[in-house]
Amino acid sequence: MLAVVFMNLSKQRQKDTGAFYTPKIWADLAVKYILEVCPNIEEFVFLDVCCGEGALLEALPKGVEKYGTTLEWEDVEICRNKGFQVWQLDFLKDDISDILPPSKMERLIIFTNPPYVKLPTKSNNFQLKYKNNDATALFYYRILNELKPILLCGFNKLDLYQASTHQRFRNETKIREKTIRQFLSPSKSWNLTGDFPISFNIISVLF
Repeated sequence: MLAVVFMNLSKQRQKDTGAFYTPKIWADLAVKYILEVCPNIEEFVFLDVCCGEGALLEALPKGVEKYGTTLEWEDVEICRNKGFQVWQLDFLKDDISDILPPSKMERLIIFTNPPYVKLPTKSNNFQLKYKNNDATALFYYRILNELKPILLCGFNKLDLYQASTHQRFRNETKIREKTIRQFLSPSKSWNLTGDFPISFNIISVLF
């Protein structure tokens, strides 16, 4: 039987931030999928824009160039103690135009698990710009439109691909057409309340 490892995260913090740390079993499987698409993985630069305590960074092979940003300073310290280059950033508010040098942006792959939460109505400029208050969708909008990586490898609720409430998002991003690899995991394996699928997707941004 496969063991699922959970990181400690209070229920209140989950509710406030939408943060759910990625179980090791799914982080490792995601890397296997990435290796199928990028067998020369050492040639790319990986960035997790909401890295938490670094589960996805840890899952990547040693020798891979990888960076992370996170909202919580406590997570920055945890990741740095693990040897990762991580800094504090509010991805839905801060300027990300110089998040990495241009030479690294040319080889960029985003590998991330954005928060699953609805933001208060009109709480920031990006909600107004994209007419959306779903945090995951806003993360993906900014990644696809501003960072423009080679690949977006991300975890999200499956409703991003299926729900009628996300039809506009799908029309504007074309994520269905651009998704080249995908697997599903049950929410209960993430220690979440409810029974729904969580999808991992590899999206070819340059498709």
